[in-house]
Order: sequence, then structure tokens, then C-alpha cells
Amino acid sequence: MHDGKAQLLSLKLTHGMKVSYDKISPDYVYLLSRIDLAILSGIVSPSSLAVIMGIRFGCNTKTTQEGRIVQRGGRYEIRINFCLKNNRSRLLSAKKTYQRTIDYFGGKIDRETGLIVWSPESAKRYAFYLLFHEIAHAVYCEQFTGGKLEGHGSSTEESWCDEYAAGALKKLPEAWVGMSWEAIGRVTPVAFEVAWIKLNLVEFLRHMNA
Repeated sequence: MHDGKAQLLSLKLTHGMKVSYDKISPDYVYLLSRIDLAILSGIVSPSSLAVIMGIRFGCNTKTTQEGRIVQRGGRYEIRINFCLKNNRSRLLSAKKTYQRTIDYFGGKIDRETGLIVWSPESAKRYAFYLLFHEIAHAVYCEQFTGGKLEGHGSSTEESWCDEYAAGALKKLPEAWVGMSWEAIGRVTPVAFEVAWIKLNLVEFLRHMNA
């Protein structure tokens, strides 16, 4: 157990990945913790993780971009702007494609208030989708554009990234997503032990890396 636990917690050290969170008011909550990000090592290939220099989380109260990626030298920095207040986030666009995505992940759109109502599980899965989609842009760039990020992705690239994200989401253990804020949202040793015992992540990672 302890070897597997060390494997999870060494993600930042192994790949030199910096994870940071913008300071937000107490009534807002982020969906993904550092412990959630540790599970990436069982889903995303080591070579893909190695080109991600950092993941920064912010809120979507002042932006219409929930996911963003920039290139710094030969590596990439991802920004995820998604947090909730009272289980709600802002409706950021009237575009049908965006609203269909929200519907698909279980968000309930309230057009009168301009808000989206989420369950903890659906919001967490959507946050993972945003993250996997941005990671996919880095993977696409490395595989198809010679390692050069070319501004806004083409429709071909966006479709490829959506497929990549969908594949990655299928590898997420449902129990992990379902535990949500109560067991995993608090980044403490106690919360980690609770998650570890309930999910038996050593077996999960062994299966993913087989």
C-alpha cells in the first residue's frame, strides 16, 4: 500500500509539475484537489504528463474561458477556471455546443438566473473533462504540430481533444468521482487514508499500467 501511495504523491516531483490554486472566498469551492490530480498518473501516459509544467486553478466568475493552455518553451501550462458557489456556476455562453456539453455532464441550466446547478459528482466529472481536454491539446501538439501550439485549435483538433477527454473519463473509477468533496475535497492525510482504503487505488493503478 505504501509504495502505491508514494507513487501517487510523487507526481509533482517526478514530472516537475506545479499545481496551484487562486485564492477564493470561503463560499466558493474547487472541484479537483491535489489528491485528485494524483490519479492522472494512472490515466495519462508519463510522456504526456512530462510536457505539462503546471496546472493552475481559478474561478470562472470573471472569464468565459473555463479551460486554457499556453506554451512556455517546450512545455505547457494549463489553466482551469471552474469553481462552484452553492453548487452553482455561471452560464458562460448561449452557444448550443457549450450548453449541450453542460447537459451531457449533468448540469441543470437555469436561464432566468444565468446559473448552472450541479451535483457534486457531475461537477467533478465536468472538471475532469476540462482538464483532460486541455491535456489533450498538449498531446495533439506534440504528436501532430511538431510541438508548436498554434493559438485557437482547429475544428479537427477540438474534435480530437474531445475524443481524448472522453477516453480518459472512461478510465476514472466511478467510486472516486462519487466520493467528491467529503472524502477527497479536503487535502489532508486523514482524507487521503479514507480515499485510499475505500478505493484500493494500488489495484487500480496496477490495472491501468498493465
